[in-house]
Amino acid sequence: MLKFPKEPKCQICKIKEATTFVLAGQTYDKAKWWFTCIECNVEYEKYYFNIDKFLNSPPSTIDWLSHLHQKNWINWDNFMDMIIKFRKESDSFNS
Repeated sequence: MLKFPKEPKCQICKIKEATTFVLAGQTYDKAKWWFTCIECNVEYEKYYFNIDKFLNSPPSTIDWLSHLHQKNWINWDNFMDMIIKFRKESDSFNS
């Protein structure tokens, strides 16, 4: 498990540690990215991946970003908004 200055909490329950990045919404064009714990389900989940696999190493992050770039449904502004919220929640700015 990755270590952050502050444990990032699930955006749904706000209690347990966030372990997954999730895209959810009724349609891809209206879907939103969340960081959630394993126990919380987001209605209309479209896509997800483990945070620790995404952030495991610089090559892993680059591989994941490259993989996501191939998806024609990704809304990069929404994804980056979620990443910024995650950075705030984990107190990882300038780490």
